[in-house]
Amino acid sequence: MVEGSKIDWAAHANDPVGMVTDTLAFDEAVKEALEFAKKIIIQ
Repeated sequence: MVEGSKIDWAAHANDPVGMVTDTLAFDEAVKEALEFAKKIIIQ
């Protein structure tokens, strides 16, 4: 598993809203990276 540092900071601060929102943002970033990688591999 890979996580963003802000997710970890939110966890240490017992901030569930921060954890969820940062996890969702990280998920979107990974999605974009995968889409970019797929375009490179297909070409």
